[in-house]
Amino acid sequence: MARRVAGPMRPLWAVVLAAGSGTRFGSNKLVATLRGRPLVLQTLEHLTSARRSGLLAGVVTVIAAGDEAVAHAIAQSGSVVVENPDPASGMGRSLQLGIGRLDHPPVEPMAEAAVIVLADQPVVRQEVLTALRDAWLSGAGIARPVYREDPDTPGHPVLLDRTRWHLVDDVQGDRGLGPALASHTDWVTTVMVEGYNPDIDTPADLAVLEERP
Repeated sequence: MARRVAGPMRPLWAVVLAAGSGTRFGSNKLVATLRGRPLVLQTLEHLTSARRSGLLAGVVTVIAAGDEAVAHAIAQSGSVVVENPDPASGMGRSLQLGIGRLDHPPVEPMAEAAVIVLADQPVVRQEVLTALRDAWLSGAGIARPVYREDPDTPGHPVLLDRTRWHLVDDVQGDRGLGPALASHTDWVTTVMVEGYNPDIDTPADLAVLEERP
């Protein structure tokens, strides 16, 4: 069991969900290139920067077992890698594996909270992570962003305090935490942030993002 850190530091880890099959994309979208680099690597590069700045204590990435392309793309990221042996069972299983990994070495220091990051969102920004972290440090058990460019869509990443990790136990299929959060709206603090954070589900989505400044 990882040790709990005493004192003012409250370690926040990222859990990256990167085991999806990319059915709508038509191929392994996580290694599709955006401005010359694999999507999943760009997502992890943002998190690596957040780790170097002290915002994150570390990163756990859940990939599909046997996905050598994604494993190769993230090999130098410094992430703790967890394999999902049954990615077809949906995002829920990946989420459970990622959160479960936080209680075992080499996860040090012990995570007090986790921010759930979707690997197909390569423009996740450090200022958004900072806003979620600040909401958590101010007492939020769950924090999620609302983006000004897309205010009607539930935003990602989602931050969960350790006391809310039990919500992950009952997550099934590909719906993720959405149903659980909808059932516990009083636990959720929303944070308004600038910009956008699109999912890349299709080649058209990728083309649109490629054209954005």
